[in-house]
Amino acid sequence: MLWPIVAVLCAAVFAVTNILDKYTITKLVKDPSLNVLAQFLIVLFAVSIVLIHGLQSLSTINIMLGLIAGILDSAAIFIYFNAAKLDEISRVLPMWYLDTIFIAILALFFLNEVFSISTYMGIVLMLIGVTLISIKKLERPKFSRAMALMLLASIFTAIAAVITKYLLGYADYLSVLTYVLFGYALFLLPLFYLNFEKVKLLIEKNRRGLVMLIFKEGITTFATLLYIFAASVGPVTLVNALTSTQPLFVLVFATLISAIYPKFLKEELKGSNLILKFIAVILIIVSAYLIAV
Repeated sequence: MLWPIVAVLCAAVFAVTNILDKYTITKLVKDPSLNVLAQFLIVLFAVSIVLIHGLQSLSTINIMLGLIAGILDSAAIFIYFNAAKLDEISRVLPMWYLDTIFIAILALFFLNEVFSISTYMGIVLMLIGVTLISIKKLERPKFSRAMALMLLASIFTAIAAVITKYLLGYADYLSVLTYVLFGYALFLLPLFYLNFEKVKLLIEKNRRGLVMLIFKEGITTFATLLYIFAASVGPVTLVNALTSTQPLFVLVFATLISAIYPKFLKEELKGSNLILKFIAVILIIVSAYLIAV
C-alpha cells in the first residue's frame, strides 16, 4: 500500500514547516495575520491547477462544501499561528491532532468508515501521546490558552477533512484541492483588507521575512498535495491518524536544532521534560503501527 508511506512523508514535510513557522513568527514576521496571508501563494497554485489540469464540475452544494472546508482549514491555520506565539511548537502542534478523534466520529456517521478494535485503540493511544507532549509537568496539568486555541483548530480541521474525503467521491483530488483552496481565499480576502498597511510594510521593509513566508508556503503546498493524494486512495481516518506522527518529527527536529543551534529555535531540554516527550513519542509510534496494520 502506497498511501501509508505518503501519509507519513506528508507528516515529515509538514513538520519542517512547523519548525520554520515557529522561527518566522518569533524572529521575522511576528504578526499571525501576516503569516496566514502567505497562504495566498497556495491560492495562486490552485489557479495554476485550473489552467494546467482543468477542473471537474461539482454540484452547487458540493462546491459550497469545498469552499466551507477551505474556510475552516484557513481559519484553523490562523488559530494555530496565534497559539504558536504562546508556547513551544513541540507542545502546540500535537494538540492539533486531537482532530483524529473528531474525524473518527464524523467519518463513522457521515462516511460509514468503521474499523477494527485495534485501530480504535491506536487512535486512543495517539491522543494520549499528543496530550502528554503538550503537558509540561505531570502534577496538575493546566489547560492553557494555547491548548484551548488548538482544540478549536482541531475541530475545524476535522470537519474540513471529512468534507474533503466526501468530495473525493465526486471529483479527482486536484479538483477537490482547488475548490478547497478557493475557500482559503474567502477567508483571506477580509483578513488582507484589514491588514493592508501591514502587508505593504512587510513587502517594503522586511524582505527576509517575505522570502521566508514564500519558501514556507512552497513546502506547505507540497505537503498538502501529499495529504490529498493519500486521502484519495486511503480511508481519511487512517490517513489523518498516520499524519499524526507529525509531532514526532517536530519533536526530533526541534530537539536537535535546540541543541545544535539554539539561536534558531529554543525548546526546553530538561530531563523530566524530555522523559514526558519520549514516552509520548513511544505511544505515537505504537499507535501509528496499530492504525496502519
